[in-house]
Amino acid sequence: MYPQKILRVRETYPGFTFEKEFDNDGIVFDVFSKKETLGQVAYLMYFYYDREKYVVVGRVDENTLREIVIEYKNIILNDYYE
Repeated sequence: MYPQKILRVRETYPGFTFEKEFDNDGIVFDVFSKKETLGQVAYLMYFYYDREKYVVVGRVDENTLREIVIEYKNIILNDYYE
């Protein structure tokens, strides 16, 4: 009915700043960060799959949280296809 693509709207989270997005197996992840009072940095990453939104938040370095959110995505996809 509508041949043009619908643009994805990036969500916002109070106190978090959008950093970047990355793709893994065709799924786009958004990365946000937030500097906390004791100097720690919290990261928030989310993705959509099958009309559901999945969010992971942690006070670990960005690469560690990225590995976690990709593994989470793999578990979701494996459960979906079983």
